[in-house]
Amino acid sequence: MWLEVFTRASDDEQMRSRALELTRDVADLSEGVFAEALDMEADGEKARARGIRRTPAIVVRGEDDAGIRFYGVPGGHELGSLVSAIRAVGAGDSGLSQASRQALAGLSAPVDVEVLVTLSCGFCPEVVSLAHRMAVESGKVTASMIELSAFPQMVKERGVTGVPAVLVNGARSFEGRRSESELVGAVVEASSRVE
Repeated sequence: MWLEVFTRASDDEQMRSRALELTRDVADLSEGVFAEALDMEADGEKARARGIRRTPAIVVRGEDDAGIRFYGVPGGHELGSLVSAIRAVGAGDSGLSQASRQALAGLSAPVDVEVLVTLSCGFCPEVVSLAHRMAVESGKVTASMIELSAFPQMVKERGVTGVPAVLVNGARSFEGRRSESELVGAVVEASSRVE
């Protein structure tokens, strides 16, 4: 399993260093997990293939890309989200309910789920983990955690007033804690609107 860290020279040096250090530490502590530092310019083809839109970015992938992204550094409460993503990708099992699995199996179009978080939010990791587990379950789902202190302009651009803020295919779907069935329902609905 790989933790691919995409950065660029223009990134905030402290943020860049924290992302690289975190992934190296996790890899050092976890048998079978490897960290790889990549540069957006030098490794541009790989970044494009992964759909990386901002940096720093961490991609959690096994043999195949599971569609799991972390933008910013998953510290604080979000460290648990990173561990959860590694476990789900490593096991190849989303752990979602049978109803959710069936609903996601019926997706007709790709869906991008972004969960905007702060590192002090106690509810955010649950929603991030759920989004990532949907990506593990369906190759049509890409799920990203976006840490707002790394990308403060997104607060205004996306009209965020609370976290977690969930955007599905770029449109704000809801803020706050939601159940598995509610988030899966938003993804299924968004997929049906793409057709």
